[in-house]
Amino acid sequence: MNLERIIEMLLSNLEVNIARIGTDFENRIKLILSHFSGIKVNTNKIEFLASDGKDVEFDFIGTFDNHLLLWEFKAMTVP
Repeated sequence: MNLERIIEMLLSNLEVNIARIGTDFENRIKLILSHFSGIKVNTNKIEFLASDGKDVEFDFIGTFDNHLLLWEFKAMTVP
């Protein structure tokens, strides 16, 4: 199972324009995934400092069954 490809195909089927980068895209993905009963989406912004002192923020935080989902969105497709 290629999770990256499955998500890419889901976005394509839902006609999500992945060229729209930024907060709008992230919010749209959160909204879409919140409609799936098995996925719990965190809608609160969570920021923290890494051990090197740099700010850290994930674009998507959620759970699926007993899995924690931490995602950083990038504009790319899988061949």
